[in-house]
Amino acid sequence: MFVLNSSEELVEMFNNVSLGIVAINDRGEMVMVNRFALKQFGYSDEKDLTGKQSTLLIPHNHTDKTTTELYGIKKGGLEFPVEVSFSPFETRSGHYTLAFISDISVRKNAERALLQTNKDLEQKVHEFGALFNNAAIGIVTVNKISEIVMCNPYALKQFGYTERELVGKKIELLIPNRYQDKHVSHRDKYNIHPHNRTMGIGLDLFAMKKDGTEFPVEVSLSPYSTSSGQFTIAFISDITIRKEAEKALLDLNTELEQKVKDRTESLIEALAKEKDLNEMKSRFVSMASHEFRTPLSTILSSAYLALKYETTEEQPKREKHIRRVVSSVNMLIDILNEFLSLGRIEEGKIQVRTAEFDIHEMTSGIINEMSNNLKQGQSFEYRHTGPDLLKSDPSLMTHIIMNLFSNAIKFSPENSVISVCTKHCDDTFTLTVKDRGVGISAEDREHLFERFFRGRNVSNIQGTGLGLHIIKKYAELLNGTITCDSELDQGAEFIVTLKNTCKLS
Repeated sequence: MFVLNSSEELVEMFNNVSLGIVAINDRGEMVMVNRFALKQFGYSDEKDLTGKQSTLLIPHNHTDKTTTELYGIKKGGLEFPVEVSFSPFETRSGHYTLAFISDISVRKNAERALLQTNKDLEQKVHEFGALFNNAAIGIVTVNKISEIVMCNPYALKQFGYTERELVGKKIELLIPNRYQDKHVSHRDKYNIHPHNRTMGIGLDLFAMKKDGTEFPVEVSLSPYSTSSGQFTIAFISDITIRKEAEKALLDLNTELEQKVKDRTESLIEALAKEKDLNEMKSRFVSMASHEFRTPLSTILSSAYLALKYETTEEQPKREKHIRRVVSSVNMLIDILNEFLSLGRIEEGKIQVRTAEFDIHEMTSGIINEMSNNLKQGQSFEYRHTGPDLLKSDPSLMTHIIMNLFSNAIKFSPENSVISVCTKHCDDTFTLTVKDRGVGISAEDREHLFERFFRGRNVSNIQGTGLGLHIIKKYAELLNGTITCDSELDQGAEFIVTLKNTCKLS
């Protein structure tokens, strides 16, 4: 069985998506088939396909005799129309291609039904009108010399034109300039032998709006004749969201694999200086496996769900899942950044860059920024005393404040207040963050700032156990300390104290 160079969770997600996916090596052999593809083609065991040529499922030369449409073949010999997208990728095991296979039987039946009911457009204009005008897909009809003779409202909105601006114009008006010459040649050849076809199999097609904006499309062509002559009807789908989701999905494995590899190497190199290296390696692997599972599952499920929503009316649903993907990716980046920060601290690579800045303005800005992360009913209560200008490292100070605020939000209940106080007196600065959360036992407080340590009462809340350890190290670099005052179920108060914070001379 083919083994991905990533976690077992990625393989599990690969198997659970509702789209047929087949991984093919550079010899054309199938090396991995997900469960949906097995069901799609009528097989029950991956071993029935792995090692076999991919043409067992979709023969290269197996097309309809009058079209270039692709057909898949189930185990029992039953044929069905498919669309296949190919995406190459590379792992340490070699070069591979991912084939995304969609069963388009329903769509083909709908297209055939549409063309069948419109054999004579002039005679059935009233029946066709409602379907043509209300279809949630761009429909453009051209005559034999490729002039646009009709376009539905959806297509007009899609391209940003009025009907008067399009009718009578060449179809090349809707095609980016760099493709127009080739398109003229292709459509002239098509008009010699018109037939049903999907344009650009294996290629990326682009259309152009009135304002010059380009967007990726899928186009299906169907010729028909009336007493007025020969025409071709084009069904145009804007696949921008789908392309973005596919790219995000295909890039995810490579990007995360490289980030995990690079940052894990940095972390392990730093931890090699410690006597307990083997124990820390084990804890890191366990932590990473646990913390990556949820966001990666969210990313994969949301990416594929977004592909299912293709109409304008479903845009809010697409945006919801895209926001979940972005949020989960940011969560993974934050986790990886914590691991990288720990490595840089252990290697002594953190440099303090002292500058004078407005601590009152900084803290207020961070509160505004993190207000979007508050649970329902939560709020910040902030007060500042003393001079606003502080001499310290603004980058490290920002990290300290944001991490303490994030912990307060995470470990506090809904409808609670997070109290923040900054005080600058003489050459001493104090930051106090107090929450009304779950609190910390006396026993846990003894180990609170150790790396990877997590309190026994927060095991069900996501976290790496590195945040407070990193804050303590940053505070020490700034000639300061951090302490905690807390009891179980009584909230927690963290106090950061820095010395020598007067103005720069």
